[in-house]
Amino acid sequence: SGMYGAGIYNAGTMGVTNCLLYGNWLQYASGNDPYEHGDGIYSSGNLSLQNCTVVYNGNKGIERGAGNLTLDSSIVWGNITDTTGVVSCAYSTLSNAGAQALLTNCIAADPLFVAAISNNYRLTKSSPCRDAGTTGLWMRGTFDLYGNSRFQGGRVDIGACELPGLPLGIVISIR
Repeated sequence: SGMYGAGIYNAGTMGVTNCLLYGNWLQYASGNDPYEHGDGIYSSGNLSLQNCTVVYNGNKGIERGAGNLTLDSSIVWGNITDTTGVVSCAYSTLSNAGAQALLTNCIAADPLFVAAISNNYRLTKSSPCRDAGTTGLWMRGTFDLYGNSRFQGGRVDIGACELPGLPLGIVISIR
């Protein structure tokens, strides 16, 4: 409990990659108070989120109080309000972007998690987030939250979890 950023509080300069933030909420005084800011993330500094998943936090998923806040190839889903304040979003999935969100190549489609009810926020094979993220040269040789290579197809997936590709070769099972 507190007033700012139950998951992440940033007042400086921070870059966050491959993070999963879920189920955070603030409780100050008597409940959902107007003094509570950013159940998942609150930033009054400069914050960059790359391939993150911020889901099912209390009232506000991400709140920008000041500074610059950029969101790239990330999922912000199932929060009452996904973003508050000016947030620059690119190649991301948001369920309820705030009025001041600056959206570039973003989608509002359900990310189709494997089992959100049991906190499994990996993507299913039919997810619209599959191969829909930003791919930068710096990502070669990088891994997702679970240690899977970020390059499984032509582009990286949106969110913290990369859907593993098909195995190379042929798999035969004989009984």
